[in-house]
Amino acid sequence: MKHKIAIVLSYVLTLKYRVLHSKRVIFGNNFICDFKFKIKGKGKVIIGDNVNMWSFAPHKGTYLFTQSKDAKIIIGDNSRLNGATIFSLSKVVIGKHVLLGTALIQDNDFHNLTTKSSHKSDINAKPIVINNYAWVGGESVILKGVTIGKHSIIGIRSVVRRDIPANKIAFGNPAQIIKDIQGPNQ
Repeated sequence: MKHKIAIVLSYVLTLKYRVLHSKRVIFGNNFICDFKFKIKGKGKVIIGDNVNMWSFAPHKGTYLFTQSKDAKIIIGDNSRLNGATIFSLSKVVIGKHVLLGTALIQDNDFHNLTTKSSHKSDINAKPIVINNYAWVGGESVILKGVTIGKHSIIGIRSVVRRDIPANKIAFGNPAQIIKDIQGPNQ
C-alpha cells in the first residue's frame, strides 16, 4: 500500500515535467520521488522503469541539471538515486540497478579554465558512464570522462577522475582500486 501511495505522490510531484516538458523529460513506469526532486535545463532526461529517487539524505534532494539543449541524462531501470546531483553538458548515462548515494556527477568543468572565453561551447565536457549494478557511495564525486565498470563499488567521499574497470572496489581522493570483487558471472 505504501508503495502505491509513493507512486501516486511521485506522479503528482512530477506532473509539471510530464505536462510542460514531455518531449524532453521522459519517466518510466513506477517512478518514485519525494518533494526534493528537481530537473532543470533544456536538455533531455530519460528515466527508466522502477527508478527510485526518494532521498533519505537530510536537506539533500536528487537534482538533474542539463546545461545545454543537447545535453542528456539517461537513468536505467531499477536504479536508486538517494540525493545524487547530476550536471550534464554532454551526456551522463546511469545503467540499470545502479545505487548512487549523495554523489556529485559532472561531465564538465562548469566554466572555461582560461580567462579568454566564457562561452559554453569552450567548456570541456566528456560523457560519464556508470555501468549496470555499480554502487557509488555518498559524497563521492565522479568527474568528466569517467566510466565505472559493471558491479564496481566506489567508496564514500571518493573523487573519481579515471575509469574504474568492472568488478573493483575503489576508494580515496583520488580514487584508487583497493580490491577486486567477484562478479556474478565469474
